[in-house]
Amino acid sequence: RPLLVARELARRGHRIVFATDERHRAWVERQGLAVRAVYTPDARAVYRRLRQMQPMYTADELARSVRADLALIRAVGPDLVIGDCRNSLRISSESAAVPSAAIRNANCTPWFGGVVRAPASFPLNRILGKQRVDRYLTPLLGRPVRALACRHLAGPFAKVQKQMGARRLCRDFRLMFTSDDLNLIAD
Repeated sequence: RPLLVARELARRGHRIVFATDERHRAWVERQGLAVRAVYTPDARAVYRRLRQMQPMYTADELARSVRADLALIRAVGPDLVIGDCRNSLRISSESAAVPSAAIRNANCTPWFGGVVRAPASFPLNRILGKQRVDRYLTPLLGRPVRALACRHLAGPFAKVQKQMGARRLCRDFRLMFTSDDLNLIAD
């Protein structure tokens, strides 16, 4: 998704600097874009934590990501940063006073109006069965439980925002996937 956006912006004459984890650098360079490697937390650890309903990043990992973002922003001097699952960008772009755009799926935003299902790791799935939970409990409790879970998962983000002197702290994990400036919904 970010490659499609980058290509179109480049076609329209914008200078693009594509930041990615070192593992993806060569592939992006083959697409003809200028690339900078940027620290990215290990995806396996991130998804393991999420499956266990733990915050996806530790505060240390997130702070390291923000520092890496800020170093890159200082080096490049962008007019806009665009991220797709670069969840540190909300903090770093705000700290650097650079507008940002977030490429997101609608269900990863607090504005999603569709059916909210319990995650596969939800403990009651093992006790009652996923079908029963989805059929009976999700319509009654899905949104309130999701709101509580999103507050819990936002903990490291709010901690790092506070350390960075943010003007307001994120108390909803889903907001870390979005931007106050522009959201590109990819669904």
